[in-house]
Amino acid sequence: MNVMIVSGSNRQDSNSGKLSQVIMELAIAQNLGTLDLVDLENVELPIWDHTAWQADGRCAQAFAPYAERIRQAEAYIFVVPEWNGAKPAVLANFCQYCSSSIMGHKPVLIVAVSTGVSGGYAIADMRSTFYKNTAVVYTPNHVIVRFVDTFLTQWRNEQPADENVAVVRERLEQALYSLELYARHLKPVRENLSAQLQKYPFGM
Repeated sequence: MNVMIVSGSNRQDSNSGKLSQVIMELAIAQNLGTLDLVDLENVELPIWDHTAWQADGRCAQAFAPYAERIRQAEAYIFVVPEWNGAKPAVLANFCQYCSSSIMGHKPVLIVAVSTGVSGGYAIADMRSTFYKNTAVVYTPNHVIVRFVDTFLTQWRNEQPADENVAVVRERLEQALYSLELYARHLKPVRENLSAQLQKYPFGM
């Protein structure tokens, strides 16, 4: 199985990037499959506009290498920091480029990141705005990693000093297992609904 992880921060040395690496380690331990990390710290895309719909358009050309990688993936993990009560603008722009032709009826796991007690709005933002024209299928068991600095320093410990770290680690492991099952069982769904997506590529 091919799984894409999108680190949704453009900050250098971001917590989202570090958490994405942790998720990759957990996924490898579970033999999840081939992993592809897209770290938005290293991605430069122009602000989305109508040229994304033109084969030779400026936006379409800039996104083409990522579009093919997205198409190859069978499941996605979006690591989303909560910035000012929403997902970062750089991630919002990346999401604008995505479409049902490359993501339709594939499962998405959302992992929110917060240095404090927040994170819920990042989940709500992704769930309410991203699925319409991508036709992705969100798994129900998203994960919120609060106090992420503590998690990043303790997650390897068998008995972390902060008991919540162990709980979140187990949640991540369970969420990855669920993502694999969704990807496996949604494959025939995609095959049966491909014609429908071609006829109705946009949601209502």
